[in-house]
Amino acid sequence: MARAVPQSRCLILFVLCFGGILCCAPVTWGALPSEFSVTPQVGLGDGYAKASHWTPVVLHVRYQPRNASAVVNGHISLRPGEYATTRYVQPFTMGAGRKAIIFHFLPTSDDISDDGYVFRLKIVSGNKTVFNAEFSLPTRNLLLGTDTRLVVGVGPRSLMGMPTGRVLPPLKGRPRGAVQRQVVTTWMRVEDLPASALMWDSADTILWVDPSPALLEDRQAEALSG
Repeated sequence: MARAVPQSRCLILFVLCFGGILCCAPVTWGALPSEFSVTPQVGLGDGYAKASHWTPVVLHVRYQPRNASAVVNGHISLRPGEYATTRYVQPFTMGAGRKAIIFHFLPTSDDISDDGYVFRLKIVSGNKTVFNAEFSLPTRNLLLGTDTRLVVGVGPRSLMGMPTGRVLPPLKGRPRGAVQRQVVTTWMRVEDLPASALMWDSADTILWVDPSPALLEDRQAEALSG
C-alpha cells in the first residue's frame, strides 16, 4: 500500500531544476594512530545549516581492531565551533564494523573561524583517547539571518548531479516595503532523509520531486510529519 505524503510540512509536488549530493565535511585527522575511521555528514543536503537552528551531525564510524573480537566501551564527544566551550557527549560501545552516531547542535555565528565552522571529535575508552579528528562546515554553508530560507529538494538518483547552493533572485513586482528573502537550495535522496523531526529544523520548505512516498521508512515519514 502506498504511503501518503505528510501534509504538515510544506511539500511542493513539482519538478524543480536544481539538486546536489549529501556533503561529507573535510576531515583533518589527529596525529593519533587509530583503528577507527570516521566520515562526517553535517547539516542537510550538501551540508547546509541555519544559525540558531538544530543541525544534525551524522558520524559514520568504522572500527577495524587487530583483535576482531575487541569491543570499545567509553564515550564519544563533539565540540562544535572554534571558540565554543560546550561539548556534546554520548556513551559509546562498539565492536568491529560500522555504526552511525547522530548529534544535534545549535550553530551560532560567534563560533565561526577563518576555517569555517570547526568540529573537534574525540573517542575515549577508559582514560585513553583512542581517536581524535577535526572537520569543518564551510562558512558559506552556515546560513545567517532570519530572512534566509533553505529549500530542500527530494528526488531520485538521476537528478543528483544538478547544481545546488543557488541564491534565487527576488520576485519582480513585489510590494514596496516587502521583505527581500534570500533562498538557498539543496538536494537529498529519499534514502538519505532524516529519521528525526529535529534534523529537519533548518529546512523551511521541502520540495517532493517524483519519488514514491512508499519509499519512505516509517521513521522518515514520522520525521516529515513531525
